[in-house]
Amino acid sequence: MNSNETDILELKFEGDGINPGKVKPHEIAELIVSFEKALLSTIKQNNPEIDSESLLFTFQEVKNESIGLRFSPIIQDIVKSVVLAGFLSISNSFKEGDFSHLPSTAIANLKTITKFSKKYKCHGSFKHNDEVVSSFTPHTEISTDKVKWIKQETTIYGKLVDIGGENPNVHIKISDDQTLIFKTSEANAKSLAPKLYEKVAVKGIAKFNPTTLEIVEFKLTDISAYSPGKTFSAIQKLRNITSGFWDNFNTNDEINNQLLRD
Repeated sequence: MNSNETDILELKFEGDGINPGKVKPHEIAELIVSFEKALLSTIKQNNPEIDSESLLFTFQEVKNESIGLRFSPIIQDIVKSVVLAGFLSISNSFKEGDFSHLPSTAIANLKTITKFSKKYKCHGSFKHNDEVVSSFTPHTEISTDKVKWIKQETTIYGKLVDIGGENPNVHIKISDDQTLIFKTSEANAKSLAPKLYEKVAVKGIAKFNPTTLEIVEFKLTDISAYSPGKTFSAIQKLRNITSGFWDNFNTNDEINNQLLRD
């Protein structure tokens, strides 16, 4: 295909008489937003150097043939390639029944899409240039059972941007677009509160996906003195056993961003 030609990525629903006239407008909007969030989070995970806040793909139309939601990547070779790769990664997850490599944000939004299929008893498909890549039914379940979650003690560094509430939550900003949120005790909340809007270091047990390295759960066990050099030292050790993966991340912000991407 010529690099200037437009690729069409489509999420289509058909069967049981489904069409735009049978569903509420906000449901169409939810499908569009869910597709966007699932694809952007997958692109961000696979290509951390790409600015996922920039315009990477656009919505084209709702086809009144059953329900066809059509999108197209921006016509730039590198953008087209990462958008298409992300789309195929999602599509192939349905084909193989394995969602373990997808970020949790993508999985949550794909569940919104399959929930629509269940509600209207229609079949869905992911199409690239009108060719079906994969499909799903009202009975399709998105399971993360294949993920062998790892729990490990670690220390997180970042800026404390919010804390408190009747059931205290801690919000630690790791980077411009990454914030780790977790529950804690009132005692820990009181200890952290004076450090609001300052850099902090918290030690705890993190639950993460060994494939994506995405942290999905964190239990605070100790509040440490802020010393960012420790993160870099720990990653130096990891470099010896991860086939060069961590060689691309050379600052604490880059390392924490990679660990906590969503």
